[in-house]
Amino acid sequence: KWITLSTANGSSGTQDVTVTVSENTTVSERTATIVVSNATYGTSKKIDVTQRSGEPFVRLDKSEETVTSDGGEVEVFVNSNIDYEIIISESWASTQVSSGSKGEARYTINVENSPEIEPRSVVVTFSNSKHNVTETLTITQQKLVPSIEVDTESINFPVDKSNQDIRIESTISWLAECDAD
Repeated sequence: KWITLSTANGSSGTQDVTVTVSENTTVSERTATIVVSNATYGTSKKIDVTQRSGEPFVRLDKSEETVTSDGGEVEVFVNSNIDYEIIISESWASTQVSSGSKGEARYTINVENSPEIEPRSVVVTFSNSKHNVTETLTITQQKLVPSIEVDTESINFPVDKSNQDIRIESTISWLAECDAD
């Protein structure tokens, strides 16, 4: 399937036949044989075809990504002609698998919520040590901006027993205390 001939038959005389090979994206040399024959006269000639191996590769669709301090998911698409390991440099990021196979694949890197007030980074490495191939994805997580917001600054109650809700939006944990007896 990786070789095509411009024509598969001919008549007496001289004729050029173009042999076309597709790109060898594997890391193995490949061979085939072309046989030119005539069954009626019992004659044939063989032509050995050899194609060098392709260079081993792992390609990512991106090399950098940024996420907010809330964390989230980062998708990365990988194309490879070799098997590879997936190594994540920090425990606050993870994926469901630790290796991949040649071909195309999509991986989701889960990044946890950051409690840090400085940006942080994690490196996701896709590598094959046998072929000395390494590609990396660096995910930078933005710093946590500590904030506490309330939807009102005052609440007024009637004389009867009653209640009201206040909405608190926060990027950090909080504690509510009241100074009333």
